[in-house]
Amino acid sequence: MKNNDLKHFGVPGMRWGVRRDQPGGGHAVGSARSPFEKYRPLIKPPTPGSADHKTATVLRSKKVKDMTNDELKTVANRMDLERRYKDLNPSVSKRGQKAVSSVISTLGKTAGAAGSIMVLAAMGKKLFDWYTSKV
Repeated sequence: MKNNDLKHFGVPGMRWGVRRDQPGGGHAVGSARSPFEKYRPLIKPPTPGSADHKTATVLRSKKVKDMTNDELKTVANRMDLERRYKDLNPSVSKRGQKAVSSVISTLGKTAGAAGSIMVLAAMGKKLFDWYTSKV
């Protein structure tokens, strides 16, 4: 018995994992409530920044012409310290980028040397062939 009928029992526009019979109007399965939701009271909110950071952030929102010399020194000193800290503690991507660039430069030098050797070998062979044909 052959059955060539194609039947669709879903709702048009319905997505996989979405239930429409939920009281919230249908959310993706698992998105309505995380399994870790019961631990949310145990998770501490992020701690606010230091007083120096807050001060510098407020001062950065001011226009430069409205700042006093002391305020400018405070902002410049904070920005300088942050930059120096980033230089001393590079991110993982910066370390990876440095490693990859050193490998690429080494490969480039090696490929350049190999290419030079191949060119010299080809020139030597041509010179040898020319010399043997004359003799």
